[in-house]
Amino acid sequence: MKRRLWWAVCLVSVFVVLAVMVLPGCGGDGGDGGGDGEVNTVNWGWIYDFTGRAATAVKPMYDGARDFLHYAAETGQIPDGIEIKMDTFDTQGDSGKVPGGYVYLRDRGMDVLEIAAYQYELILDQSRTDGVPSLNTHNQLNQLGLDTQISLYGANEHAQELVLNYIMNTWDYSGGLPKVGMVLYSGVSNYEVRRDFDAAYCAEHADKLNWIGAQAAPIGTTVWAAQVERLKDADYVIPVVSGAPLANFVKEMQGAGFDGVFIHDQDLLGHWSQVLAQVDKDYLDGTIVVCWLQWWSETTEWMTTMKEYSQKYNTAPEYAGYKLGSGYQTGWGAAEALLEAVRIAIQDVGAANVDGPALMESMMKIDLEVPGYGNTWKVAEGYHQLIHGCVAYEYRVAAGDY
Repeated sequence: MKRRLWWAVCLVSVFVVLAVMVLPGCGGDGGDGGGDGEVNTVNWGWIYDFTGRAATAVKPMYDGARDFLHYAAETGQIPDGIEIKMDTFDTQGDSGKVPGGYVYLRDRGMDVLEIAAYQYELILDQSRTDGVPSLNTHNQLNQLGLDTQISLYGANEHAQELVLNYIMNTWDYSGGLPKVGMVLYSGVSNYEVRRDFDAAYCAEHADKLNWIGAQAAPIGTTVWAAQVERLKDADYVIPVVSGAPLANFVKEMQGAGFDGVFIHDQDLLGHWSQVLAQVDKDYLDGTIVVCWLQWWSETTEWMTTMKEYSQKYNTAPEYAGYKLGSGYQTGWGAAEALLEAVRIAIQDVGAANVDGPALMESMMKIDLEVPGYGNTWKVAEGYHQLIHGCVAYEYRVAAGDY
């Protein structure tokens, strides 16, 4: 299947949209069941890092999903005879806890799972045996065709391809090739697949990209002197690190005189608030992020509705915090997709029979029009992701308040 990119430019706020790109293939609870009689509870289990290095992105994602379900219940979108409940297991950033977390949630009646793609591999066989499908947010190339999983967004490798394509399409080659480097934690497959993809892609396009290497550090590293020294002269640096260590790295790069561009996929926005808290905003001008989702500066019907109810359900400080990252809208979108799968399952088997196996079938049938996205949310053969387009945003301090 051929890949194609298409680009559009318009000015929005702070993170301004630069380009739209299309890829292959195109415990809280929500809902009160509605109606009379018995209510079938759909249990949505979350195995995530709620208190470790990824918590800055994960907690808003959970809150966004929770708030969508409250919004759906308030506006009468939860079908009669159904309620959707969220249950959680905190891995505390330790992948070794994932199998135990899965068993814990399964034994509490989990019907559908929310988990990071790279950790889904740890319980894939058990999930298939138990008939518990996974609705992930991101995906990986080796999981795109799984019959037990769909994702809201596409593969991390595809997002990185668009990061590198953005560089090639915007670089002024009169000054030579752009020097591109990466920093990452070692031993995290989600990070290492990006490194391996980028290194291979830059080698394939050596006439357009000068890959100066990926600088890896053990998990827990907070001082980046060695990595900074090797990357400070790059034109573009891809920071594949999360949480406070990401902010530390960016701050050290500033101290070393790095005057290139930080560029990454959507993961950067999940931890953007911590970067803003430690680094001068003016220094971050020009940061590029390739996203599957809509940023807060968009004025689409989807984003407007989400912002309205986020403010309704949360305090002003909480809402201000959500606007500094991408987690909240990711969770909102995941819950919207799950609700659509539940509706389809009801049509197929009836409300009383909606369970994991029924949701396995219905998730593959999602065909949802969502305002402001470049495609109908639906999977394609071999690409079990709902959103197939990416948008490149640039951070501009002068453009607004976030």
